Amino acid sequence: FISVELERGIPRLLIDFGSGTLELKVKTKRPLDDGEWHRLDIFWTTE
Repeated sequence: FISVELERGIPRLLIDFGSGTLELKVKTKRPLDDGEWHRLDIFWTTE
């Protein structure tokens, strides 16, 4: 699975393809739960 969430305003990406869950948190200058629209681009490479 792939999941994108906000945890206390911090973007969090969870990925699990069967071998355990990988959690990535994105550092931002300020929390994103401010009622405004935000864009988060996610890129995946298979190198």
